[in-house]
Amino acid sequence: MNFYKKNKYVNKVHNARLNYFTAKLCAKKVNTFFIISLLRKKNISLTICDPLLWVDLLAALIIGLMGNLKSLMVIAFEMYHIDTKALRSERLIYRKMYKNSFFSILKFEIMGLIKVLNLSIKLKVLNLISIISNLIIVVHSEHRKRYLEGRSIGKKSTLKFYRHFPMSTNRNMDLRSENFLLLAGRINNLVDFEKVIKFSVANQVDIYVIGSGAEELHNSSLILPPNVKLLGSMPNEEVLGYAERCLAGIVLYENTSVNQSFSASTKLFEFLYYGKPIICSMNPGLIEELKSGNACFCSVDDLIGITSSYFLQGSLNKINNNFTFEGEIIRYLSVS
Repeated sequence: MNFYKKNKYVNKVHNARLNYFTAKLCAKKVNTFFIISLLRKKNISLTICDPLLWVDLLAALIIGLMGNLKSLMVIAFEMYHIDTKALRSERLIYRKMYKNSFFSILKFEIMGLIKVLNLSIKLKVLNLISIISNLIIVVHSEHRKRYLEGRSIGKKSTLKFYRHFPMSTNRNMDLRSENFLLLAGRINNLVDFEKVIKFSVANQVDIYVIGSGAEELHNSSLILPPNVKLLGSMPNEEVLGYAERCLAGIVLYENTSVNQSFSASTKLFEFLYYGKPIICSMNPGLIEELKSGNACFCSVDDLIGITSSYFLQGSLNKINNNFTFEGEIIRYLSVS
């Protein structure tokens, strides 16, 4: 019997995929007090997702100790929710954002220690569950899977992956390539973004920045040329409209963070679904995904010497059905 415990902290985009995935597993959704309804059931396969909640972990442990838990599947959207090294490296990035005052730094470090300790205990609970039942951890790239294979939690569980491809859609789309590059969400790497700016100025191409990246640039000391347009936050449907029409998508990440080094970017796959070329950081996770998908891409370090015509020639201007979530789940289930 398959059951799925919904997590209210999962965003709408991830939730749509989870609904499709759990439907394919024939998993029945249960509420916050699901332990009461499951205590008397036998041979239970339970699916939960990060961020891991104590109520879910303890419920799974109790069901397991009663001998009723066949398997626990943990769907991990972010590496720092299931790996302490990843959490520590992620905090190194956020540490740079804090004002250099004693009390703000002290508060940040104390909260960091609490978060790492909390995660360490949660992983011990997962290890205990892996002893009494089958623990399955699902991550969102093969690169992340290989990383976890060398970690403690990976050695005590079955590791699988499916990628964050977008759900297919029948809505009308405008896939022409207009004269702008698009960065949606966090910028993550300002050094690489400056390289993209230099390219855009030299080639007279606009850069549209949507979402949190626009807010970060408002608060930064970076001097932006007129061709960089900060559009702020907007509904996801509007963001996708820009993604459909861009000349190329910009996807930038740090290499100092485990989560970003083994990135499995939802926005990356949306660009690829729309047949758009990619400008990216020299990041192991990104490069691996782009090469495996035979995508047209250019690293920020290789922008020197090329023109905007490179991206025009590389644009499919049509939907690329190799990047649909439905197809990815068929692959996942066929090898499970």
